Formats: sequence, C-alpha cells, structure tokens
Amino acid sequence: MILWRRPERNGSRVQQSGFRSALRSFAALTVARLRSAKGPAPAVSVHDKGFSTHMKIYFGFTVAGDRSSVVAATKIVELLVELGHEVLTRHLIREDAWQADRSISPQEVYRRDMTWLKQCDLFVAEVSGSSFGLGFETGYLLGATEKKVVLFYRRAVVTKISLLITGITHPNCSLVPYSHLDEVEDWIRYKLF
Repeated sequence: MILWRRPERNGSRVQQSGFRSALRSFAALTVARLRSAKGPAPAVSVHDKGFSTHMKIYFGFTVAGDRSSVVAATKIVELLVELGHEVLTRHLIREDAWQADRSISPQEVYRRDMTWLKQCDLFVAEVSGSSFGLGFETGYLLGATEKKVVLFYRRAVVTKISLLITGITHPNCSLVPYSHLDEVEDWIRYKLF
C-alpha cells in the first residue's frame, strides 16, 4: 500500500502541481466507472482533494493501561471516520472498553484482534499510555507484514514510553510526537494522505 503525501507547504499556501490535477481527474473517473458498474456500491469515498482515501484502519489504544490520552484518541478516531475511513476498533475509546473486552474470553479477544490486524490497511495508535498490547500489535505489523504504522504520543510523557517504541526506525513506521491536538489533526489531514 502506498500512502500519498500531500505536497509540502510553502508559506501559507500549498504548492500546486500537475500531478495533483491528474490524480484528481483519475480518481473522479475511477469512481464514476465504479458507480456505473452493476452490483453493490463500492467501498470507496473520494476525499475533497479528489483522491480515494477509504481504508480499513485498526486504531490502537490502551484498554488496561493509562488512558489519560483518551481525548486525543477520540479526536483521532473521529477525524479518521470524518475522512471516510472505517475504524475497526472504535470501541477502544469508549469508557466501557475494559468491561467490554472482559465480556469475552482472552482467546476470543486475540482471535478478533488478529483478524482485524490482518484486515486493516493501516495501523494508527495513540501510544502515550503504552501497553503490552500496543507493543505486540506494532511489533507484529512491522515484523510480519508490509503495512504502514503511525504512532502518536504526547511529548510530555515521552520518558514514560518504552524506548522500543520511541526508537523505532522501521521504514513503514511514522512516529508523531505532539503537544497539542491541532498538531494531531494537521498531521492526519496533511501528511497521512
């Protein structure tokens, strides 16, 4: 999977290119062809910039650990959904996530989550309250797949996060430290796609 990156900003204006125009035309034509085909509507949406962005995203967030970043986690999930993505693990931001996971056996949680990890196109996580589960998910995806991984964490808690996470240099992993929620939103809107 290739993640398209928006051109770098030049001052307050985004640089324009012929590539962007061609990509927008191609995406519009592709969606028009898919819509005219018989059968169910495709699972594709077109971003307001003219390219297809629908992905299945596995969102990682601690269930049993420090959930003090739940506001940021909620913002990330809401933004991904707003942009037209399917977030397979939206339940992780709910207040009852711990109780919900304990309503099924540990083996069922493992099978469910491994299925979602295999189905996802992208793994995005808020790791400020890192946990064994987040480390496992990240390591599995980077070690056993070619999937992209994006890890957000609060700069203020970097010393509490495992160096195995903050030291990742894998080419399929993007580490995104932030101090304010608007940094998270800007990164998702302007650098993820």
